[in-house]
Amino acid sequence: MASTFKRAVAANVGATPVTVLTAPASKVLTLIDVSCANVEAAAAEVLGTVHTVAGGVTARLIKDGPIPAGGAMVVVGAPRKVVMIATDTLVATCDTANGMDVTVSYLEQDA
Repeated sequence: MASTFKRAVAANVGATPVTVLTAPASKVLTLIDVSCANVEAAAAEVLGTVHTVAGGVTARLIKDGPIPAGGAMVVVGAPRKVVMIATDTLVATCDTANGMDVTVSYLEQDA
């Protein structure tokens, strides 16, 4: 079973949902870290939401998580992990236009 460490990023996430990552066919992804950073120019808190869609079901990993000005929020990280299978997606939104960057580190394995 081949496995590779990879990353995905989404910059300037706003109110329109952004698909950060989609699990490819015949692959299993293990999310190691999902971090959201407040990139709002003003000294303001932003609210970030990250969810997965698996088989048509949406499950939130965080909903309206507060990220202080100049700060970040770890949505997935040690010791917990999230597994994604083929066609599952990781989607992010923010309550502020262009207010959040999302970085994902993950392990991709053959299914």
